[in-house]
Amino acid sequence: MGVLPVTDQGDRWVFGFAGGAPAAVPTIETVVTVMKGDFAVSVDYNGAIR
Repeated sequence: MGVLPVTDQGDRWVFGFAGGAPAAVPTIETVVTVMKGDFAVSVDYNGAIR
């Protein structure tokens, strides 16, 4: 992915993770947004690494 695990976008934090099967090369990318005001969470992407 080549990005930091978290990005501060003012009113929200965006977290990016790469993973997959244990001890294997990562094959899945997950991007999650957490709103600062109410801590609402949304999964923005969960699929093959882009």
